[in-house]
Amino acid sequence: MNNSISAVVTVYNKQETIAKTLESLLSQPAELKEVIVIDDGSTDSSAEIVKKFAERYNNIKYIFQNNQGVARSLNAGLRIVNTDFVAVLDGDVTLSEDWFPALMSYFGNQEIAAVSGLTKTMNPKNLWAALAGYNVEYRQSRIKGEFVDHLSTTNVIYRKSVLDTVGLFDPEFRYGQDNEVSYGILAAGYKLILSKKAFCLHFWPESFMGFMKQRSHGAWARAMLIKKYPKRLSGDKISSLRYFLELPLGLALLLSLIAILFYPYFSIVAGLVAILIYIFQWSEILFFIKNKKTLIGIFAPVFIALKAMAWQSGIIKFYLEGL
Repeated sequence: MNNSISAVVTVYNKQETIAKTLESLLSQPAELKEVIVIDDGSTDSSAEIVKKFAERYNNIKYIFQNNQGVARSLNAGLRIVNTDFVAVLDGDVTLSEDWFPALMSYFGNQEIAAVSGLTKTMNPKNLWAALAGYNVEYRQSRIKGEFVDHLSTTNVIYRKSVLDTVGLFDPEFRYGQDNEVSYGILAAGYKLILSKKAFCLHFWPESFMGFMKQRSHGAWARAMLIKKYPKRLSGDKISSLRYFLELPLGLALLLSLIAILFYPYFSIVAGLVAILIYIFQWSEILFFIKNKKTLIGIFAPVFIALKAMAWQSGIIKFYLEGL
């Protein structure tokens, strides 16, 4: 089997992290034919940083485009790639030292279309980053075995011929493009692996608005996915139905808190909903406490209410676009 490899890295205002991403990629024990960096309209110093790398490494190609979303950015890079395998990375990750050899070891099986490493949190000291990052770590930790039905484009290696077979990424998905292509790959008869042998460190948004915006994008993406794949209403192994069931509880808590302003006795309802959230989320709360994020565990009902509010905004946006 020919193991020629390229990489496509997507960037949008990643001046704080893109250098670390490229350094960790270029230090891997793998010969990369080319590293294509697609800048999706950055307005910060990302371009200057990448161009300095391109001056030092002949295999780096920098391409700028007006902001079009991750799916179109990935497709722009993938149309250039002519290797057997292509690593797809976000511009805000660093890879474990053995990332390439660990993931490439699975491709001896021709049924394997893509392999990803775990996603760990780069900036856990920040409240909002920890809230998002440890939630992903928790959900990945609950997966039994290695075969999954969804891989994130945060850090993944694809068999390029399979991406060509499914038509690359659906450009209509500004968010959730990784779910969409994963479902298409499975429908084509191939398999996906989430390996516990390697990982990336992912830099999560560190502001309240960044956290809420990311949750809103997730809701929009889920609505798009259900529209295209109705059978995926219950989610997948990474984002299961249980993950979505926390949202009605969060919404109920939010509404009951608002109702207290007019009807004080609704405090009883709010208390009961909060208790239900503690019961429903107990194993995840323990995961946060184990990772020294006790504050998040204690105020789990509040954070779930915030997530529910963000999801509502994303769903409303999706339906307004369809009018």
